[in-house]
Amino acid sequence: CWVCLGVDVTDNARNMVNVISLISSDTNIYSVTCAAHSLQLAINKALKQNNIQLLVQKCSKLFVILDIQI
Repeated sequence: CWVCLGVDVTDNARNMVNVISLISSDTNIYSVTCAAHSLQLAINKALKQNNIQLLVQKCSKLFVILDIQI
């Protein structure tokens, strides 16, 4: 016996989450937010922190000194 499961993968946009919540109340559709999108949001937020920006600048200077290309 096969079991079918309806899953909708979305970004974390509030409108998408709300729509799936409304739909899932009447159906067997479940919402799963995209892990890659969540990770991207976390990385972007971290990169805006002053200490992380300073670290990136220092690493960039070190790459220039060591002639490392990425």
